[in-house]
Amino acid sequence: MIRYLTPQDHAIYRVIRLEALSTDPDAFGETLAIAQARSEADQIEWLSKVIIPGRKNIVLIEVEKRPVAMCGFGLSDDDNTSGFIWGMFVSSAQRRKNHGQTMLEEAERWLQAKGISRVTAHVAAPNEGAINFYRRCGYAIGPASGFLRPGSSIPVHPIERKIGA
Repeated sequence: MIRYLTPQDHAIYRVIRLEALSTDPDAFGETLAIAQARSEADQIEWLSKVIIPGRKNIVLIEVEKRPVAMCGFGLSDDDNTSGFIWGMFVSSAQRRKNHGQTMLEEAERWLQAKGISRVTAHVAAPNEGAINFYRRCGYAIGPASGFLRPGSSIPVHPIERKIGA
């Protein structure tokens, strides 16, 4: 089951976010230590900044009432024709079951309904599985530029896809 989260879903989001950061620490701009240190109040406040009705969302897939996949997306703050994807993760035991594609299609549908014609993201250069996933979904992978987070030596690739007519 796929569903949109609200800041009140902070506990279930924390479960999947901490799993993502512990199993794939070199795929995200945030570190596990930072996420673990966040109090419940801080988590709610943080989610309130990344879940903004009509602008930014996080979708979650649950299997047997357990979170197994997440994807954040939204409208670009810089330009009225592009959207972005962030924080995509699928639990290792749930990979290759189309959860990533389901979430990406939902994000693109939502963005397209908002008049968006271009979707962008960044993917860590060592994450070949994610790079291949985005490529299969029609995303162009740009040359590595920039780094995953301040102080990191992990390069990231910008990715992009045109959507809509």
